[in-house]
Amino acid sequence: FGLTGSAAVAVCSCSSSTPTEPSATSLAASATSAARTASSVHVDGSVSDNGSPVGLNLGINRAGDMSGTITEHGANLNVISSSGKVFVKVTPGLLKQYKAPSAVCKLVCGKWFQLPPQQARQLTSQLTMNNLTGQAGANPGSNQAKVTKAGTGTVNGTPTWVLKGPTGAKVDVSQNSKHYPLQVQSGTGQQGKILYSQWNAVPQPKAPPSSSVINLNDLQSGH
Repeated sequence: FGLTGSAAVAVCSCSSSTPTEPSATSLAASATSAARTASSVHVDGSVSDNGSPVGLNLGINRAGDMSGTITEHGANLNVISSSGKVFVKVTPGLLKQYKAPSAVCKLVCGKWFQLPPQQARQLTSQLTMNNLTGQAGANPGSNQAKVTKAGTGTVNGTPTWVLKGPTGAKVDVSQNSKHYPLQVQSGTGQQGKILYSQWNAVPQPKAPPSSSVINLNDLQSGH
């Protein structure tokens, strides 16, 4: 998910009703700090995973708890991660993946299946706040010096300053007193766009009720 480069996030203190834009380097440096201190964020958009587009509509917190939808190869995966347990909603596509008879769907589709620990770790290790905000691997000492200003914009009615990273990635940063990133567009050779919202305000995900959770044997046999 190395989509955003070093200019993924930003925050500064500006009290004027018409704030003066900080330098690109300063804004990019503040960005990393904002991502590291935010407790949660909602991510909506798409990223490239080994050349394949992956759609994301997720609320996620610093502990790794999340709730939402992942879309890949035209298939939607509804996921909830809570307190170290990861659940996915049973769909016809999921049944096909587990080679379950199609007739099983009428018994279990719409219920939730808890992923085995190894599969759960594979999913949560990729979908972290660090990865989804582009913070992972940023090098403030070198990359941020290459960030430049790229004008202004608006995201969902909020005025933004636009930063451009060395790979061509563009980041819309809110002009409000908390300059959180509101939109990221990928750079040269990549396809992806992400909207950020609900910084520090994503509700805590809750695990599905036990009555709606089935085990692996149920998924394979339909009993």
